[in-house]
Parts: sequence; structure tokens; C-alpha cells
Amino acid sequence: MDIYLNWRVADQKKNQYSQEELKKKFRGSRADRVFSAIMGKDLMSYVGAINTIFTPPKSEGIFFVFAENKQIEFANLIDPSRGSGKIGPTTFLKPRHSPLVPDSPKGSNPAQMWRNMASLKGIGASYRQAGIGSSLHIAFNKTTCDVHVDRAGFIRKDAMGRVTWDHNGMLRHLMIDLASDYRDEIALPLVSMGINDNNHNPILSATIAPWLAVDLPSRENENKGSISFGLGVSGTF
Repeated sequence: MDIYLNWRVADQKKNQYSQEELKKKFRGSRADRVFSAIMGKDLMSYVGAINTIFTPPKSEGIFFVFAENKQIEFANLIDPSRGSGKIGPTTFLKPRHSPLVPDSPKGSNPAQMWRNMASLKGIGASYRQAGIGSSLHIAFNKTTCDVHVDRAGFIRKDAMGRVTWDHNGMLRHLMIDLASDYRDEIALPLVSMGINDNNHNPILSATIAPWLAVDLPSRENENKGSISFGLGVSGTF
């Protein structure tokens, strides 16, 4: 069992550890378990070489090079609409639907600018789990992939499949998850702490970060908006 307290970037990189050591460190991590639970597949089956394992205060995850001939299979898993259903005289199989939402909505979707802003660090195609709590975020191109678990989601998806974005969720995402990518350059009060078991699996993890909420004018608040700020705690307890 080990206890950690991080306020500076402490990523684990390929020039520091062997590939076997990196794979052992990532196996069973939060990002590994969340990907498996949501996508129903073992993420490591798509991993060729690991470049970086992201650790708190960054959003936990991995940046890797695809294993040989695995990129297309991975892309079809993340976005089944890339492939077509099987159509024949006696069979018809609809393409599966992904539990993830693309970051680049088509046409004049009013959320497009904000969702693109939220994926500025992304590479190539970007997809994320709906929800305003912690959410899986995946970005990939033809050779590399970034899989991590954001602490603040901002996508809402209703029972009819309609997607909207939560502006306070977006603010939290910008201040916690995106800001953590530049932790050593941005002087923000962003601190992570946690407890791991003997197999490096998290027992408890928490991040203290700036918190900002903007209540837009509405009938509920008599058309009087408000702004609140302070420090917030997010994590797994």
C-alpha cells in the first residue's frame, strides 16, 4: 500500500521504464478498468508500445502506439457507424451504437465550438462518455491513441439520443482536466492525493482544484444570474 500527494506533473514515460514495467503499471489502473467496463474490451489488446502513463494531478490515462493491424478494429469499436451493417436477402444487421459521443458535432450544432475547445489537447478523432461526473475520453489517429478518465464531464445525452452540453461542467473541465495538462506552467491550486493497494490499484483518490459555477438568468432565479467560485474536491472515495 502506498500514499501519494502530487502537485507537479509526474507522468511515467517510456524513457524511464521498460515496456513491461509500463504495462504492469497500467494494468488494473482506473483508466484500464473504466475502458473495459464501458467498451466491453480489454484496452491492452490494442496497445503496441506505451509512450506515457498519465498520473495525478493529470487525468489518469495512457498514450500509446497501436499494436500492428489493430487501429481499424479499435476505430470501429469506438465508432461503429464507421462500418456498415450486413445486408443480404435473408439477413440485416444494423451497425452497433457506441456509448461514446463525438467531440465534433456536424453542421451548425451550437455546442460545436465549446466541445472542440474542450478537446484542444486531443489528437485526430475525439470521443467522450456522456455525463457531468467523471467520464472516459478517447482521442486517436492512424498510429497513436490517448485514453484517459476526465474528472469533470460536460456532455448530456437524453433517452432519445439528443446531445447537449452543460456549461458549468465545461467550466469544471477547463479548470481541472485541461489545466492539469499544463500543471507545471499554470500556477493554479491543483493538488491530487490518494491511496493505492499493493498492486497499485486505487483505493481512494481525490483532486483539489479551482471551482467556478455560473448560474445563467432564468425563471428559477428571477432572471438574475450569479457567479460562484472557490475550491472543489473530486475523485473516487
